[in-house]
Amino acid sequence: MRKRFLTFLLVGVMCASLAACGDSADTPRYAVTLIHDPAAGSNEARVQSAVEQSAADAGYISRVYVAADNTEEALEDVFKQVSDDKIKLAVAYGKDMEIPVWNAQKNHRKIKYALIDGVPRKSEDESEEIRDNTMCAGAAYEDMGFLAGYAAVKNGSRKLAFIAGEKNDLNIRYAGGFIQGCVTAASEMSLGNDAVSITGVYSGSDELTPLRMSDALSLYGDGAEIIFTVGENIGTAVGRAASVKNMPFICGGADLREDNATCLFSVVPSYEGISKAIIRDFEGDKTFRGGEIVNYGIADDSVELAIDYSDMTALTQGDIDSIIARIKSGDISISADEVTTGSAQVSLKIIDPPSASASAAGSTGAAGTDSGLAAASVPQDESVAE
Repeated sequence: MRKRFLTFLLVGVMCASLAACGDSADTPRYAVTLIHDPAAGSNEARVQSAVEQSAADAGYISRVYVAADNTEEALEDVFKQVSDDKIKLAVAYGKDMEIPVWNAQKNHRKIKYALIDGVPRKSEDESEEIRDNTMCAGAAYEDMGFLAGYAAVKNGSRKLAFIAGEKNDLNIRYAGGFIQGCVTAASEMSLGNDAVSITGVYSGSDELTPLRMSDALSLYGDGAEIIFTVGENIGTAVGRAASVKNMPFICGGADLREDNATCLFSVVPSYEGISKAIIRDFEGDKTFRGGEIVNYGIADDSVELAIDYSDMTALTQGDIDSIIARIKSGDISISADEVTTGSAQVSLKIIDPPSASASAAGSTGAAGTDSGLAAASVPQDESVAE
């Protein structure tokens, strides 16, 4: 059990209309697990608020359970109480709840579980295991990437770049969505052939490292007007390069605007939308998607643009409202598959990390200077959880 398993909150959602649900006032219907006392503005706090509001909108109220301590036994006691209360659906958030939910889905099988931004596992070192009574939920990465690319081109950017980490499913979907968004905006605006260019980098690592700052400095030096990056770790490094160059960047998955003034906007999960979608599907005609990872997207109001439109040069809220409406209507479909080509209007090239090329060549020129600046600016031992 990880040390970070602090006392956590379990919010039980009870039927507000006893005539409608046929239960007594002491019979909860939902439970929501969160890390105890989440920091204001944190994802945990957003999930707590979102589920409470979603439950209220659906006609339910909330109850809070507090574990006695951070031990596996205390967590099991709480889930046993949830089982004794005959809760129908327990919603949990984050990687810190992966092990507790793994235990709960096995020990209390009559309850259904929804784990947001996490996948149950027996231990940190063991593989995922999603039982039939558990679904995992999150925002569709390709939809977040799409909004980023669409908004950047609509705002006037023509030379774009992206830096993602390891070339895995998550980053492929982010990058693919970004490319599709750029292509859609360029087509909508009737731009000329090769009017937009995208240079993409899969860096091979999602860690915070000076190399990512060096990569960003190189891309800006080669003419990139804006860089889309994935996750808080790489976003932090790219943000420092953006500050040095006084250039903008976009972050997917984490809102870095308060940390860095050069972050033009961010695309992030809407935990309000995800929570509502989970409860909507559970209460509606859809079959509970146990054993699956469910990605809720723009059509489910589960992706949001963290943006101040007054900072934009051309993009308007009307532009975003319009593209969201087209996606919801089915006029635009966003693929989760890898995207390897652009369009007549959008050229695309995927390159090796510039830092790797500079290192292999033993560069001592301008690129080497930038790399050294990155090393001085980003401590080698710094770690930021994505």
